[in-house]
Amino acid sequence: MVGTMQATICPEQGSLVAVVAWTIGTAHQGQGLATEAADLMASWLRQQGIPRLRAHIHPRHAASMAVAAAIGLQPTDTMVSGERRWEWG
Repeated sequence: MVGTMQATICPEQGSLVAVVAWTIGTAHQGQGLATEAADLMASWLRQQGIPRLRAHIHPRHAASMAVAAAIGLQPTDTMVSGERRWEWG
């Protein structure tokens, strides 16, 4: 195992949103594994009809911001517990 990828699907305002998160062990970082896993998860969620994806990322975590951007998430102005909300949909 090199890391984890998760999605928590929640109802919100009459629709569904998947809050996604990923971690990659330090020995495996920088190989594109988080982007690959996140892209596969995002594609699968969209195929299941989930209309919105969301991630919460610390503003100094450049690698996670790059992963989020690669799967089509956009940064918002919303901050939650010191992390910026990124969304698609």
